[in-house]
Amino acid sequence: MSKKRRLFSYLLSIALVISLFTTIVLTTLNCTLFSTVNVKKRIAASNYYEEVKNIIVESCKDYVMQSGFEESIMDNVVNTYDVQFDVDGLVDYIYEGKDFEVHSNMIRANLDKNINEYIANNKYVVNENTQKSINEFEDNIVKIYERNIEYSKDTVKQLSEKNRKIKKIIPIVMIVSGIISVILVLAIKEISTPSLGISALATGAILVFLKVYSGTTVAINNILLMNRAFSNTLISIANQIIHKLFIIGIILCVVGIAWIIYVEAKRKIVKMLLLDEHSQVIR
Repeated sequence: MSKKRRLFSYLLSIALVISLFTTIVLTTLNCTLFSTVNVKKRIAASNYYEEVKNIIVESCKDYVMQSGFEESIMDNVVNTYDVQFDVDGLVDYIYEGKDFEVHSNMIRANLDKNINEYIANNKYVVNENTQKSINEFEDNIVKIYERNIEYSKDTVKQLSEKNRKIKKIIPIVMIVSGIISVILVLAIKEISTPSLGISALATGAILVFLKVYSGTTVAINNILLMNRAFSNTLISIANQIIHKLFIIGIILCVVGIAWIIYVEAKRKIVKMLLLDEHSQVIR
């Protein structure tokens, strides 16, 4: 093989590594981080609903103590089902742009029922000022619930807009990089077949390295954003992405090595046959 042909083969191999890596990473992200179904599964797996419920209950109890009510006033006011319903609705809004509003009416209704029972049991007299205080108390409890569900309306809105734009771009880039990868494979096959194995091995090694690097340098499991419940979900998704890339990397390494061995063995067999044929001609 001439120097120019060899150099061209190297450049094509590098381009193939880049296109393969891009296609694999984008495909993995599309199936994990940008998948509504997968995100909901990760949320459930990280016990997010229950943890958020506990955070809300504890926050409400702190406020209840400051307000002079007994903690029992919060019994059965917030449940995991309501939290799950609202969190799933929030995810649908962020990923699909569906209409969303925190359904806090049930929280207020449950709280109002407990307060009325509390007043009746203690035979308190409710006047206009007392009712006003009760309404303010309920408003604040509802705000605590809403704040722990959607954190920040403006941030969630911006995230939803950016996420939907990215979700539209990723499949396009993924398809383009996939087509480029196929074209490069066909081109390299015509010039230098062993380079296909080297490209696969190099791409796999990079993906495996990401796993090693994240485990030794990047403290993914120590991520802490907003609260532990939210952080645990992020950690779960991040680890899922890295694990999938690692598995794909291992497969590519095996395929690359197998291909290199196959091509080399085939080359030796062909060489032996040619030598044998040449020796027969001489005889």
